[in-house]
Amino acid sequence: MSNTAPSTADETPPSAGDKRPLDDEPDPQSKKVKSKKAKSKKVKTVPAHPDWNDTSNGIRLVSSDDVAFFVPIYLLQTGSTVFREMFSVVVVQNPSSQTLSPHPSATSATQTHSIEMTDTEFETSGTIHMFLNAVQGISLRSYVNNVPVFDRVQVIESLLRFAQKWESGPALAAYERVLMDEATKSFWKELSRAPRHFCLGGSW
Repeated sequence: MSNTAPSTADETPPSAGDKRPLDDEPDPQSKKVKSKKAKSKKVKTVPAHPDWNDTSNGIRLVSSDDVAFFVPIYLLQTGSTVFREMFSVVVVQNPSSQTLSPHPSATSATQTHSIEMTDTEFETSGTIHMFLNAVQGISLRSYVNNVPVFDRVQVIESLLRFAQKWESGPALAAYERVLMDEATKSFWKELSRAPRHFCLGGSW
């Protein structure tokens, strides 16, 4: 008489590829979907400045009043110490592979290619436009002359604050030139109003 116990279908072990989550175990596929949704970030859609609308340029600056400037990365590196450090990628030698690899201290800004300005007082589209012109060596005299007289002080001060925050030598130099131009115009304007008088035997 055989003592072998009868086998049942319930005792058949599952195959290695038939791995299903338990009732209390979260589905790994749902984790992947959730993680993808969490990483996705919607890029703000704003109009581009007519002078800076070339989307092939590497960096997208968005002013605090929602105007986009598409700027070559080298222009920002030239015009600002902060931008230059932000976009710099330190390269180190990897002794194991003898290849060059990015240093881990490289900032995330080199991957996003988008910077959103937040200060509503001096990071507006007008100030950014002046900054970019200053970096290119374009005189700001005509730009400032088109600004109403009562608003010029605020416009010039905004350029100064922008230059200080982003450590921009060209913008600071442009600010000083604009200030000198305004002082010179004010001097000659006041002089023209002065009464004529004789000086050293002659008249003005």
